[in-house]
Amino acid sequence: MATVSTVPIIYAHHRPLPKLSFGHRAIAAVVSALCLTVLTIAARLHPDPHGMGTHLQLELQPCGLLTTTGLPCPTCGMTTSFAFLAHGQILASFAAQPAGTVFAFVAAMAVWIGLYIAVTGRPSGRLFNQMPIHRVFLVMLAVGLAGWVYKMAAVWHAARS
Repeated sequence: MATVSTVPIIYAHHRPLPKLSFGHRAIAAVVSALCLTVLTIAARLHPDPHGMGTHLQLELQPCGLLTTTGLPCPTCGMTTSFAFLAHGQILASFAAQPAGTVFAFVAAMAVWIGLYIAVTGRPSGRLFNQMPIHRVFLVMLAVGLAGWVYKMAAVWHAARS
């Protein structure tokens, strides 16, 4: 009778993976730098206590959907959420836009993962290689939609108060 291993596959020993090419390492470095740039800009902003409007400090226009219909767009509150998180205010970040909090944490992880890949040339690991990209996309889309629903409810509630 064959024995079944109880060791999760991410811990199973496999042959070492070859180092990544210069091009892959450069892409990882660019992703890391872009995510770090976004987080650095967020850290330099003063989060709007109303949960939206921080992007105006970047001389961007007010949300067209919000001003036209009174409903927030899917990204309303994202800049404020990123800024709150960059200032270490996790609960305020989540209150401003829950999806923004998740995306800001993902961006912070991408800085370190991208830097690791760029410096070492090693792939991101078996765990990431086993994740079906379409499922990751669907999860991120669901997080974004849930954040948008939350923001619409928050704006609606604030308008009624």
